[in-house]
Parts: sequence; C-alpha cells; structure tokens
Amino acid sequence: MRRSSEARSAEVWARTFPRAFRLAHLLVGDASLAERIAERTFIRMHVRYRDVTGDEGRERWTLRTVVRLSHSRLRRQSLRRRATRPSGPLNELRFRRRAAYVLSIYEDLDAGALAHALDCSPSGAIALLEAAERSFGKAGIEPPIRTEFARRAAELPIPPLALKSLKRASRSRAVSSVATVILLGASGFVGVQAVTAPANEPEEVEDIQVPGLQGASDARTDLARFGAPGWCPSLAGTTPFKSQTQGAFGDTAIRFDIALARRGYRQTIDALLHPSPGAPPVHEWPHHGSSSGLGVIQITGGSTDPDLVRSCGREVARRSIKAAVLQRGGDADAGEVIAFYMILVDEGWRVWGSSDL
Repeated sequence: MRRSSEARSAEVWARTFPRAFRLAHLLVGDASLAERIAERTFIRMHVRYRDVTGDEGRERWTLRTVVRLSHSRLRRQSLRRRATRPSGPLNELRFRRRAAYVLSIYEDLDAGALAHALDCSPSGAIALLEAAERSFGKAGIEPPIRTEFARRAAELPIPPLALKSLKRASRSRAVSSVATVILLGASGFVGVQAVTAPANEPEEVEDIQVPGLQGASDARTDLARFGAPGWCPSLAGTTPFKSQTQGAFGDTAIRFDIALARRGYRQTIDALLHPSPGAPPVHEWPHHGSSSGLGVIQITGGSTDPDLVRSCGREVARRSIKAAVLQRGGDADAGEVIAFYMILVDEGWRVWGSSDL
C-alpha cells in the first residue's frame, strides 16, 4: 500500500531536519539562519529521497548539503558586511577549517566521510583538520570537545515541522513556490534565471553559479519594470545564446534551486535555439528516473512582443516553459508557466529576464 505524502514528509523530516539544523547552527552560529539552511536541506532531500539510496548515503548527502549551504550563506552575508560567525573558539577558524573540525569531532567522521562532506580528498580533509587545531593553538584557546558540542546541540530547540514550502510544491502543486528556476544551455553556455516571485530579502533567492548566468542574475531586481512601455533591458544584462549543441545536448536541463529536474532531447534544445515567432513548437521532456518530482512538461514558442520591439528597436521574442510536479507513471498537473525573452542583436539572439505569468 502506497504511503501518503504526509507520512513520507514526516519520515524525511525526522531523518534530515533535526540533524541538519544542529550542524548548521554549529557552522553558522545563528539559529534563524540555521533553520533556513535545514529547511532547504530538508526540501532538497524530499525531492531526491528515492534517488539517494540507503540510510548511509542519505546521511552523507545531508552533511554535504548542509556544509555547502552554510558556506554559501555566510559568503553572501560577508559580501553584505553582515557576516554571522559562531561565538567562542570556532570564531577563530575559517569556514572550511571550522567545518572540518565540527564534522570530525561532533559528527565523528573518518577521513573518507569527512572528505565527502567537504568535497575534497581525504588528505585535504586531514590537512584542514590539522590547520584548525593549529589555529586553536596559536590563539591559546582550548578547542571545543565532543561533549561540549553535544551539550550545545542538545540545548537547541528544534523548530516545529515546517512543511509550508514543501506542501506548496508537492501537494498544492505550486511550482513557483520553490523559488529560483534556471535554464541551462548546452554545456552551460546559456542561462536564464527566472525568479517566479520577487524576494523580500535578497538572500532568500539562492544564486547557482553556472558559466553564463552571472549577467542574468541581476534580472530579479528589474522584474517590476520588465516589459514596461518605453523600457528596454540593458544588453549588458543579457547572455549570448550559443547554438553549439552537437554532442552536448544532454547538458541542457531545467534546474530548480532544489534539484536538477530533467534532461531534454535534442529537438527540445533545437526549439529553444530558434525562437522565431510562429506556430509554437511543443516538446515533451522525459520523466527520467524517480517516480515523482519537479519536471518540465513542455516548452512553447511565443510571438514577438510589440511593446518591447518598439522600446528596444529590435526583435524581441518571448518563450515559455511549463513546469509541473510529476507523479508516479509520469502524470503531471497543469503546471506553472514561466516566461523569458530573447533579443535579436547583430551577433545573434541573446536571452534576458523572466516573468511569472
């Protein structure tokens, strides 16, 4: 008998969230930030639960994801000069040394597991751990020990089960609630960052660093103006849409910020590479793998946008992607439509921006 989505969510939460929250708190030193990191880890695990095999594999995946998210969040906060750092002895350590020490002492990881969590070689993991211990020695302080970490973690109140984001994605089928959607071109040549709703706080939108995406990452700041009469996006914010698909079409995919959703066929990429107005082509993306998850069910062509053509003085074509939650057997709901625009310049088509329809 198939278990309900609520039962599965509770199981994934119990296996993922408390451990992720405690580890994130030791790494970032802030309960609110640790909760956001743990929730994002939980959502990602929920989507990938069937693809990550075995309890040990899921534990290793959870630790690695928490480390990556913690580092990413702290780096972005540091750039805004609002860095959150753990108090006490851990404050003396750079992030990767701190992560190596916490994972080794609190999680009791051996060199192999530590290397996997830190995404480095076993010798590199040992070097980070030794560097952390030297830093403690130079500062003349006693490093935290396992019992201290355990006590500190036990004192942390675990936030209540927060399934709001997940339920919007998996029960009410609102794919737009999952935040950032990214279209990757062949071999990473092209990127469209589609923010389906303007974020109240910049850090709530997590950028995925992919070659070609840097120019498009500012699109979220201009969503309110996008398509307004008399306004044309700066070409500096566009990204070249290259047509080299031979041998690389498997690299094209729709990516949500919680999971790589699906890979496409060559004809799907060809449809994206030729945005001339006319009869909209429709292509199915394969279900690929797990019995449920986020996916793209079609890509459609669109007509030239007359307002933007007048504003920009050049041809502007609109394309759209329909994303949906795929169920067992490949069934999908109606999905959410996300649009992006392509602008014709002298050297070819360039892609820019997005909007929620």
